[in-house]
Amino acid sequence: MASPLPTHSATHRVVLIDFDWHDLDYVPQLLRRPEITIGMVAGARPDDVGVRVAELCGVRQSVDLADLTREFFDLAIVGESSPRRAQVERLLQALGTPVTFPREIANDLALVIQRARAVTAPPAENGTANLAVMLDHAIPDLGFDDAGASATEIAPTETFSRAWPERDDRAGLERVLAARRESTSATAVELHSSQGGRTERWVGIGPEDPLLRALAHLALDLETAQIVSPVNGDAPARIYGAWPFRVEERRVVLAVAGIDGSEERATWERWVRELKEQWTRDEQRRVAALAGPKPRGWLDVETFRRELDRAVDRNQDHHAPCAVHRLRFQGSTAAVERLCGTLPAQLRAGDGICRPAPTDVLLLWSGARHDFTHLRRRLIAIWEHAWRDAGEPGPAPPIMDERIELDGPEDMTSFREAASHWISAGP
Repeated sequence: MASPLPTHSATHRVVLIDFDWHDLDYVPQLLRRPEITIGMVAGARPDDVGVRVAELCGVRQSVDLADLTREFFDLAIVGESSPRRAQVERLLQALGTPVTFPREIANDLALVIQRARAVTAPPAENGTANLAVMLDHAIPDLGFDDAGASATEIAPTETFSRAWPERDDRAGLERVLAARRESTSATAVELHSSQGGRTERWVGIGPEDPLLRALAHLALDLETAQIVSPVNGDAPARIYGAWPFRVEERRVVLAVAGIDGSEERATWERWVRELKEQWTRDEQRRVAALAGPKPRGWLDVETFRRELDRAVDRNQDHHAPCAVHRLRFQGSTAAVERLCGTLPAQLRAGDGICRPAPTDVLLLWSGARHDFTHLRRRLIAIWEHAWRDAGEPGPAPPIMDERIELDGPEDMTSFREAASHWISAGP
């Protein structure tokens, strides 16, 4: 269904990186600014101050710099004392993400972003430079080869070791979960997985526990942790916990029955974080291996068709979701030309774009649907800027966004038909 993208001013999505106790003093100022949304807090390790505070506040955290390449941010605020400041700045420059520091946030935000963007804007794309090469040069260890860690990396800890088997290794998961149950007071452990409307118990250790099963399903449905302590006469209360997380489009929950006290609860919560981080990395490696090298910049019609076929094959073989957006612009050919000149630099290395008609842009998007929200905001800002640069009066007209998704085999026929119609620039 076609829907206009509103062109009113959107909030700026911000990522905070390597904040220490001194930097956190600036966070209340950030939270009071309605034009700012904190999308993620990144640190070097799980026990960093900024990461711990973000977890307490329910803000997404990460200890993997590669996560900065998988989302769109309008501004990055780097801690004044960051030990890897130069490394982070190189990465953000390659991504074209403006960089500033906590002391700057009291100033006019638009001017801060404008000034920072002038410094961090990546070089114009040409035949010998593309984002993948720039990222590899900026942060060599962002590749998916585990050998050879960067000298600036923190020494590996249990969080990033191969402490957990891969997702499809049920026997290995049973062994690890059984051992971890034995090391605590847990009476039962269950691991559930849900994708495409189908939920199954992936692993079960210990006796059947109806309460634990119900708690796991509730955590999956609500996508929030569920913690209860059933009252059983005069017996000491035991904790039941179910902690859900996502790996791409798959939802997972680890549920534990009968743990004793807050320390054991914290231990299981840490293990859930480790499992999520490890499976997320496994999925990223898998997707990167499937995708292979991808062209950057504008694609001709035939190349776009081939990229579309590859996306369909990945979905059929590995359930990797994808979508095609038809973005339609109105009112000024000059403004569209300006937008198209800057659009490739705003996209991920894996996105494909084609222009089958002067005012139409096709975008092949691989990944979770909610991630497109960040690009949507950036598209609106780019279009408004292009409109003003073209000397057009008044606000820019809405962008018409039509979307066709490929979630599973049942969508394949309609997906191909709609995409083929758009590529042919049909009315």
